[in-house]
Amino acid sequence: MVDENKALGLSVLVAEYNSIRAAIDRKANAQLTIIGLNVTGIATVIGFVISKNLDLRVILVLPIFSSTLGLLMYWHDRTADASRLYVKRVLRPLIVEYVDDQRLLGWQDQYTDAKEKATLVLAISAPLGVLFPAVSLVSLVLVFSKLDAAGYWVTWTLGAFLLAVLVACWSTNLRSPMRRALAVVKR
Repeated sequence: MVDENKALGLSVLVAEYNSIRAAIDRKANAQLTIIGLNVTGIATVIGFVISKNLDLRVILVLPIFSSTLGLLMYWHDRTADASRLYVKRVLRPLIVEYVDDQRLLGWQDQYTDAKEKATLVLAISAPLGVLFPAVSLVSLVLVFSKLDAAGYWVTWTLGAFLLAVLVACWSTNLRSPMRRALAVVKR
């Protein structure tokens, strides 16, 4: 009976692990979709402004659009990280205890170590920084001198607020990897 319960417990843990991994994969796919949507939106707005000689203030939509999508990226990243942490702190120790093998599910530590390497942080952060906050900032700067009505000011302020929130959220993701990177550079 004890072996049956142990086998059942292990199968429940493995099922939970598989479910969490599937959720992490869905979040990664959602992030790729968000990136594609942002690139498409930016290209569409800029294309219309250029080709149709539209008022430059039309690009005021970009800070709202890009910052909102950037915040969705942040949310997906944080919840995926929380899932990874749960696997590392809860599921892995239980599974290792059940089968008495420390080698199981070690990929999590490898992934976390690789994800936090300075070169990888920069390789991921730089393009995303251009696609989300930089596009928003440039749009806000370009139209600032053309804000001549209350509606434009409200839109500009909303875009600036969302950009500030995005930068604040994203900077929390960069703090610890960048500290480690700076420590390596200082040595």
